[in-house]
Amino acid sequence: MKDISLSERTIVISLVAKAGSKKHVGDFKVKSAECCEIQDLAGVLKCETGLLPCILWKSYISKLIPIETVNTLPRTHVEMIKEIGRNVERFAGDAVKRRVMEGSEKITPSTSKTSIASWVKGAMERLDSLADEKTRTQIMENCGYNCALHNKAPIERAKARRKKFKSLDEFLNAEQKKPMAGTKLERQGDRLYWYFTPHSFKTPMRCFCGLLRALPHNETISRSYCNCSKGFVRKYWEGVLGKPVDVDVLQTAVSGAKECKFEVRM
Repeated sequence: MKDISLSERTIVISLVAKAGSKKHVGDFKVKSAECCEIQDLAGVLKCETGLLPCILWKSYISKLIPIETVNTLPRTHVEMIKEIGRNVERFAGDAVKRRVMEGSEKITPSTSKTSIASWVKGAMERLDSLADEKTRTQIMENCGYNCALHNKAPIERAKARRKKFKSLDEFLNAEQKKPMAGTKLERQGDRLYWYFTPHSFKTPMRCFCGLLRALPHNETISRSYCNCSKGFVRKYWEGVLGKPVDVDVLQTAVSGAKECKFEVRM
């Protein structure tokens, strides 16, 4: 497996329904030098460089959603780790970045998920020893903002659901009765308590984040990492409510709790 880089200029690609299929389902424009990584065959990108097997969200294939920018393609674990490094450098400087990111250069698309989770755990331990709490929160919360940009689908779906109700109260009541898979929602006045329950799926996960799904069940990680989820939660509810919110991380599954709990102050 390896990364595929395409031209900086806009190119047109063709999405094929599945590996080996010759059925043409549409042309889409992609703008970026970094396109995707070759992984298990879930689709094929046909472009200037030939047929490239790549991982695509199933919804892109089944619903034939046009791909407008590379940001709508799944990010590789390598790129997610690079994002951590960029934010460490932004808020803590290059010297701290070099120490926190030690060993990240050895991570490739073929690195096992368990090894990736182990590296992330170590990186957070180094970050905790090198940066104060405010800086650590800024770093990981901004990773969460970026995650929200790459994973806009649940936010857009929630915004669409909100439009179906005349009032916020009606919407929130409906969300409590029928929450998204893997979540629970409670309301106390102007405060929402949003729970993530990665253990509730048929195949339990330690975390919704792809970097930590393979964290061994007998291990925990610093809650500093969970400020990434704080950033995502903030962008989710700000998008749905159409106004700024404050978010606190109350507990997280990867730091020892059974489930994650976030307080959202509307």
